[in-house]
Amino acid sequence: MMQMENSEARKLLIEAKWIWPEHRLYDLHNSYAHFRKDFAMHVKPDRAMLYITADESYRLWINGEYITRGPARGYQSHWPYDQVDVAAFLIMGRNIIAVEVYNPGVSTYKYLSQGSAGFICAGDFGEVTILSDATWLSRYDKAHKRDTALYSRQLNFQEHVDAREDNRAWIDSPEPPTRSHEGWLTPEESVFGSMPWHSLEERGIPQLRELPRTPEKIVSCASGNLAVDYRQWRNIVQGLHQAFEKLPWIPENDGRLEHGNSQITLSPAGKGRFSATVLDMGETVVGPAIVKVQGGKAGTILDLFFCEALNHDLSPVIPFPALCEASMANRLILAEGNTNFDFYQILGFRYIALVAEESAEPLSIELQVIDTGYPYTLAGKFECSDDNFNKIWNICRRTEQVCSQDAYVDTPWREQAQWWGDARIQFWNTMAMDGDTRLLKRGIRSLAGQKVPNGLTYGHAPTMAHICILPDFSLVWLITIFDYYFQTKDLTLFEEQLPRIREVLSYFRNEAPRLKGLLANDPRYWLFLDWSTIEKAGAPVLYNMWYILALRSFAQLLLLGGKSREAQEATEEALEIQQKLERMAFDPEKGLFIDGLDTAGQRSLKYSVQSQVFAMVLGLKPEYHSTMIEQRVLPFLRGEELDEAIPSAFWTSYVLTIARQKGYCREALNFIRRMWTPMIPLGTTLEVFDSDTPLATKVEAFVTQRGFTSVSHAWSAHPLFHLMNILGGVVQETAGWEQIVFNPYFAPELDRVTVTTPSPHGLIESSWQRQDGGITVRLKLPKGVTARIEIPGHQTVIQEGFEKVI
Repeated sequence: MMQMENSEARKLLIEAKWIWPEHRLYDLHNSYAHFRKDFAMHVKPDRAMLYITADESYRLWINGEYITRGPARGYQSHWPYDQVDVAAFLIMGRNIIAVEVYNPGVSTYKYLSQGSAGFICAGDFGEVTILSDATWLSRYDKAHKRDTALYSRQLNFQEHVDAREDNRAWIDSPEPPTRSHEGWLTPEESVFGSMPWHSLEERGIPQLRELPRTPEKIVSCASGNLAVDYRQWRNIVQGLHQAFEKLPWIPENDGRLEHGNSQITLSPAGKGRFSATVLDMGETVVGPAIVKVQGGKAGTILDLFFCEALNHDLSPVIPFPALCEASMANRLILAEGNTNFDFYQILGFRYIALVAEESAEPLSIELQVIDTGYPYTLAGKFECSDDNFNKIWNICRRTEQVCSQDAYVDTPWREQAQWWGDARIQFWNTMAMDGDTRLLKRGIRSLAGQKVPNGLTYGHAPTMAHICILPDFSLVWLITIFDYYFQTKDLTLFEEQLPRIREVLSYFRNEAPRLKGLLANDPRYWLFLDWSTIEKAGAPVLYNMWYILALRSFAQLLLLGGKSREAQEATEEALEIQQKLERMAFDPEKGLFIDGLDTAGQRSLKYSVQSQVFAMVLGLKPEYHSTMIEQRVLPFLRGEELDEAIPSAFWTSYVLTIARQKGYCREALNFIRRMWTPMIPLGTTLEVFDSDTPLATKVEAFVTQRGFTSVSHAWSAHPLFHLMNILGGVVQETAGWEQIVFNPYFAPELDRVTVTTPSPHGLIESSWQRQDGGITVRLKLPKGVTARIEIPGHQTVIQEGFEKVI
């Protein structure tokens, strides 16, 4: 837990009050609230820090200018706050702070409701001190309908907005609203430290990047008959699914829109009918939509449906019911004449269907999406002479971007959950393209904050999903603490989390089921291992291998922290599990590890790719590694049929790492080319290799069951760092990037490669190019980094630069 380290923030915030329009415990379901403070300034300050947060979230305007949104997801006992310098937005004379706050009233996959809603802020603006209290104006937003369907099983509620009830003038009207007019109230107060908000903490990550984007083109259009009850639809997607069924869609042959000009005209629909147009944002975007409508009668309905994919007839994919009941849609009821409305909720999508219902006249619509995400610098670069590899790298980078919000999220589409097995892959991507460790650090703390009484973490957190306790993800959580140290050479996070690590290990040491001394599946929880058919009942070998890696990582950290006795105990425990695996789970005749023991303690007859790969990760039975490669890894990479569990798009990352380490770079690159090239037109990477049968053992298929599985999933974006490692040749060897290995693979089909890899010491630049019958190889190192050159015939250690023709 981070404490409130900023003394200036604490001094101000303890004087502020948590406020809410009425009782903060009452009727919170899907609540939007407005807050406004007017004040005068005679001197414009050079610096004006505003400390602000809300439960669950807020958006901030000053003098009509949108500033930011927040906070990061967290826990009420130490709820995160934001600090924003708003000096540039203040003016001489009257100033207006306007804040919109949302509370779902329920828990989701990224928020744990504690049955209270509130807003608090404090600011030192020189001559003026801002404190949230009963002097503010507050009200409930009447424009948002409260009883709407969820976007999905994991997310908040659809926005059904009646613009006749909110013209947004409250944000910047020159005169402040009066109490009792249009629902404005004196807010109720709670003092700082009132439960459930015992304390506040700095968010530890920067404010999100927010950039306006407009659609790139019109894709198709259609019209049809409406259901009689369309005005009463609680779930817009359910209604549109029925309306769109078997409807002919007309392609738009020349629908490209000018950059920055998103004006679209929807034809009049007429009585009992609708008119629909599908827009393409050009790639996956994440954020709220802003809609400006000219024309239209008061009460006319405009529905917005958001999706990731189109059908072959260019209609929007709108399955119902969908996976996780995904129902991504909003509704806007127009005011008379012109309507401007900025939706609140952050959604991930590529396509938007605008659907005008019973419109009597043309509607001229301007649409923007505020593309929202973590503000990466994107210092990492990759470019080569193969345009397919360049495009694969770019779609992986875009996927990593859209899946990096206030946390690493699996997909911005249906879940936005901080799954920790995914997060490890995302962290490696981040290190390759940016080098920022703050999302991982905050995520480690976040996972630690929600626990089972026996010590286990949840598979993602914060979350309502008690069905998502994954013991192997608890082990991954421990391992990522070592990953963080390896990148930063900073032990403070480990020292902070040491008591929590011991709690996690207590489950495995004292409570986890055992079978012949091996860890066994606990039926109370979800043992993930991989999104595949790998055996999970009984005592899975892969589960025990994860435990060995976790214990080894723990032991290394303990040694670095001067706790040698506890390190020795962890090392001995790992060795004991290793010896049992080698004795009971290794088949010397085949030279392979079995997948585990069944519930009766009998040996499995399966030898998955995953079990062999992780045996090599751990260095088990090294004399058989060539057999594991030849019998399992290479057949998988070549697309040969295997009567075994094969790795998912996610777990393939570990396979590619082993292939590189063992010298099978050509096979790794061919696999990446074959399996990721079909994703290029999507602009982001798929959740599964074959989502029609996601648990089947098909290798070659990339057929997507459109609309059911995610088209923007960061766990499959790992070619980003694999391409850089394999072709650029720069691989970190020691903690803190003090030493790297430089061993680029000179792919015969490529003429050139240029890679820039971020490190804590600065950028590492590597390149090679074929010319004059040779290959010119270059490596540029920042101060503080040593390179061990492992190019055949040129083994050496350098500290500055390297250039050779070979």
